[in-house]
Amino acid sequence: MHNAMPGLLPGISPAAAALARRPFLRQSIITGAGSAESTGTLDYASVGGMRVGRFLSDQSCITRHPIALAQTAQSYLFVAVQTRGQTTIEQYGRHMQLPAGSWGLCDAPKPCVSSHVGGVEQLHFLIPRRQIRLGIDPRFVVGRSFDSGSRVATLMCETIGVLFEELPKLGARRAEALADVVLGLFHLAVNERIEQPQSLSVQDDMRERICAHVESRLRDPRLSLDEIAADLSCTKRYLHMVFASEDRTLNQYIWARRLERCRSDLVNPALRERSITDIAMRWGFSNLSHFSRAFRDQFGQSPREARASGIEHSAA
Repeated sequence: MHNAMPGLLPGISPAAAALARRPFLRQSIITGAGSAESTGTLDYASVGGMRVGRFLSDQSCITRHPIALAQTAQSYLFVAVQTRGQTTIEQYGRHMQLPAGSWGLCDAPKPCVSSHVGGVEQLHFLIPRRQIRLGIDPRFVVGRSFDSGSRVATLMCETIGVLFEELPKLGARRAEALADVVLGLFHLAVNERIEQPQSLSVQDDMRERICAHVESRLRDPRLSLDEIAADLSCTKRYLHMVFASEDRTLNQYIWARRLERCRSDLVNPALRERSITDIAMRWGFSNLSHFSRAFRDQFGQSPREARASGIEHSAA
């Protein structure tokens, strides 16, 4: 029995499959170099700037890099909809489990290994990176699996199935219009997921990346939420959301880290000859009055007192 995602179209009939192969290219997938036996087939076609396809295999197998679809330098974000069987995809050190009724995201054509168990059917939809409009760097949703709990996501998966099955009859204009519908549903489905409070793994990854980026630019007085959002390809709203569970905002985190670096320099005997103003400006502060007030609020002493205590400690 076909274990399709609820609401998805089942596997296409032999007659429809024969018709579908006319606009589709077929690629045989083999387990490894030197193997003469095909372990699966991939039928795919271009639809405007996007691609739609289907991978089929009647046996358990391991495939390397089937998602590239063809020799191309194009960079895609790849949607895999698991309609039958189970697949594990390893990419970027993450292991994504895709049971029937789920979908996930990969980076094509970056290297990956797919382990397929039993008879497998996957629908594929590839989106050029230049058309991705998410509130987060796409790298933080790659290697993540999603279930069919969202009606928007289910509709996206259904529409990919319709596009694949009906492509031979649609004509180029209607096919591209339907692909654009999938693209819109994709953005809605992913943004809906990453904005959920339980999506902690994505937010934890992003928080670490934000903090690392802040550390690398602490000396830069131009560092701001606008700059960070631009550098990390996300929105300021998403930056605020990632830090919503913290006891301080991202701006407060930046100030605290700069102040900690200033205090470290002030109590360092090797930097005794450097002025307080020099140290403050070295760590991104441009207003000495604001710096002094913030320093006292954070450490309970003035910068001058902190330097004096450091000198006394080193002398003792």
